[in-house]
Amino acid sequence: ELVTLLREYQIDVHFITNATVLKPEMMEFAVEAGVKDIVVSIDSFTPEGFDFSRDNRGGKLEKIVENLKLLQRLKAERGSSLPNLRFQAVMMKNNIDEHDHYVRHAAELGCKKVVLTYLRAVYPQHIEQSLYFMQEESNRKMLDWVWSGMRHGVDIESVRTFANMHPR
Repeated sequence: ELVTLLREYQIDVHFITNATVLKPEMMEFAVEAGVKDIVVSIDSFTPEGFDFSRDNRGGKLEKIVENLKLLQRLKAERGSSLPNLRFQAVMMKNNIDEHDHYVRHAAELGCKKVVLTYLRAVYPQHIEQSLYFMQEESNRKMLDWVWSGMRHGVDIESVRTFANMHPR
């Protein structure tokens, strides 16, 4: 009801999800109600990278892909361009080199934009995955993501390079 009311007042509605619990009726509602964006938090499209980023607790990669394909099918059946599908990924050592694989999958699933952020090493176990200690290399690799996005027609929004994050 709230989404319908917000759309009546022309207020854009966005959902953020890991896409594991998206039910067909939820996706149908999102398409029919004119939800503007569904943002999916997914750090990797490789089984190893996905399991690592979810610490083997989260959903299954196959289920997410299945749900997102269904969303695109529902949009096509109803002749709707909405909701836009966007991804967000946390960059760390185990996925920084996945640029072409990740962006190709994003494009195949109808994703229009990927937002990349750096892992913030809040806990000691995150330090080994942090890109903070390989800043120059990380900055170069972020450009690889942008180039992959250009090749596959996906807008890549990346965090500023490390050089711009910490004024000297």
